Amino acid sequence: MPREKSVKIFSIIGIVILILGIVLVALPVALPTMAGGGGEGRLEAKVYSIDSFMTAVYKVYGNPSLGYWVAKTVIKNSGTGPLYDVKITYKIEGLTDWSEPKEYKLIPPGGAIVDLYYPILLQPPNLQTATPGKLYVKIEYKTKSDGEPVTETKTKPINILGSRDFIFSGLPPEENTGSFQDLVSNYQLLAAWVTPKDPVVERYAAMANKLTGAGAGAALNDREALAFLEAVWIFSVYNGITYQTESDAFWSGKDSQWIKYPRDVIRDRSGTCIDTSILLAAVAMSQNLKAYIVLMPGHAIPIIVLPSGQLLPIESTTLGDKVSFQQAVETGFRVVQEAFQGPHVILDVVEAQTSGIVPPELPEVPPNVLEQWGYAMPGIGGGAGEGQVPGGGQEGGAAPQPQPQPQPQPQPQPQPPQPQPPQPQPQPQPQPPANMKKIVNPYGDLPWSISVPVDWEAEELAYENGYEVDVYSPDDTVLIAIIWSQSLTGNNIRSGMESVFNEYFNGYQVTTDNPNGALGNIPAEVVIYKLGTGDMAVARYTNVQGYGLAVIYIISQVAVSQDTIVAMDQIVQTFQIGG
Repeated sequence: MPREKSVKIFSIIGIVILILGIVLVALPVALPTMAGGGGEGRLEAKVYSIDSFMTAVYKVYGNPSLGYWVAKTVIKNSGTGPLYDVKITYKIEGLTDWSEPKEYKLIPPGGAIVDLYYPILLQPPNLQTATPGKLYVKIEYKTKSDGEPVTETKTKPINILGSRDFIFSGLPPEENTGSFQDLVSNYQLLAAWVTPKDPVVERYAAMANKLTGAGAGAALNDREALAFLEAVWIFSVYNGITYQTESDAFWSGKDSQWIKYPRDVIRDRSGTCIDTSILLAAVAMSQNLKAYIVLMPGHAIPIIVLPSGQLLPIESTTLGDKVSFQQAVETGFRVVQEAFQGPHVILDVVEAQTSGIVPPELPEVPPNVLEQWGYAMPGIGGGAGEGQVPGGGQEGGAAPQPQPQPQPQPQPQPQPPQPQPPQPQPQPQPQPPANMKKIVNPYGDLPWSISVPVDWEAEELAYENGYEVDVYSPDDTVLIAIIWSQSLTGNNIRSGMESVFNEYFNGYQVTTDNPNGALGNIPAEVVIYKLGTGDMAVARYTNVQGYGLAVIYIISQVAVSQDTIVAMDQIVQTFQIGG
C-alpha cells in the first residue's frame, strides 16, 4: 500500500489509488452479479459537437490520434443499477454512413463514459460553399441485463463548410481569452492546405527549375536550393502572381475564411499573405526542402530551410511589387525578426503533415494545365508579367540567369541573427526548473519518461490490467499519478478517476475540457477539475501505442496557486513517449 500522508488530500491518496484499481478492474466483473437486487440503470446523455465541419481536413477528423473529434457523447448512469450493453453510433447527413457501434458492456450506478466520434467519410467532399447539415447520435442500451434494448436518437445541427473554408479558432467562447494564440488555435490545420504532391505544384516547380539550368536536386546543397528558390521567384513574378489584400475580418477567428490551395493561387495569379506563403512552402517542399509558416497578428510569412539548416524567410507579399528575390529575402528577415518580438505561432508544415494533418484529395487536372492557364518561361512569351523581369532582361528576351553562382546570395551580409528558436515550436514548451531527475517506466512496456525535482519521491503500483507510478512533492501537497493500461482506454481511465473524485473528494466540477491539448510530445485531452474538497486536479487523457494513458496531478487546497499550477504544467510537459 502507498505510504500514509500527513496532509488530508494525501491521507486518502492510498485509498484513491486502491479505488482506482477497483473501479477499473473489479467493478466491471463484480457488478453484474451484484445487480440482482432489482435496481435499474437510468441513462443521462449529453452530446457536444463542433459547430462547423471543415471538409478540407476530413482526413484529420478521421484520425483519432490527432484528437480533433467531431462529437463527444457523455453518458452518466443516475440509476440504482447498472446500464448494460451501451452502444453508440454516429452519422453526418450527406457525408457519412452510420459509424461502427462503440460498445460499453456495463456502466455502474454513478458511473460515466465519454465517447468521441472521429468520422470516416464515404468519399472526399468537394463542396464549394457552406451547407447546413445534421449530426445524428444513436444510443442503444439496457436497464437490466435481461431487458429489452432501448434506443434514443439525438440530433445536432452542424455547418458543413466548403472545401477551402478555414476557421482560425476552434475554442468555444468561454475558453477563448482573446490572445493571438487563442484566435488562431487551429493554425496547425493549415498544413492540410500545403500540397507539395499536387501535380500542379510539381509541374510549377519543374518549370521554374528549368531557369537554373540544372535538374532536380534543390535539397542537395544550399547553392542548388538557393538557385531553385530564386528561379521560383522569377518564374512567379514573370507570370504575374500578385498579393491580394485580405479583409479586416480575416484574422478575427470568428467566421470561416476562404484559403486557397497552391493550385488556386497559380490559377488565379493572386493570393493573400497566407495563400502565397502556402504556395511557396508547397513548392519548396516539392523539392524536399523543409518549410515553416509564421503567423503573427494580421500577417503570415514562409520560412524555407536550406539543406544546411539555414533559415530563409521570404516576404511573399512583395511578389506583386516585382522586387528581386534578394529584396524579398531581406524584407523577410526584417518581418520575421519583428514577429518574434510579439505574439506569433510557427507552423512546422513537415511535422504537422507527418503527424497526420495531410491535404485532402483534389480533383484531377490535365497534365498541361499550366500551359492552358497561360504560364510560360521568361523569354518564350505567354506570361502575365509586365516588361522587366528580375535580372534586368526584357520580356521576350533571354531568360535571366539565376545559375548556381547565385548573385547576390540571399543571406543578407552581415547575416542577421537566426530568426527562430533552435527547434521552432508554435509555443516553445516550458522547461522544468534545474536540479531535475528523469523517471522512466519501471515496467519496461510503454516507453515513457518524465523529469521531476530531485527531492521528489516515486512509488510504483502494478495491477492485473495496468500500471501506475505516483510521484510526491517533499511537503506532500502535490501528487503526479501516471496510469497506463493495454486493456483500458484513456476514456476508461477518465471514467474511473471521476468516480474516485465523486466518492472521495466530495464530487468535482470540470472547469476546462480541451480535447486538442498535449501531454509532452503527444496529443491529449486536458481536463481541469475543481474538487469538492477544495483541491485541484489537472488530468491529461490519451491513447498511445495501444495503451490508455493518463497523467494527473492533484494539488492540495493549501498549495493551490498560479505559481504552483505553472510549475506543475512545466513538469508535466517534460513527459515524453519514446525517450
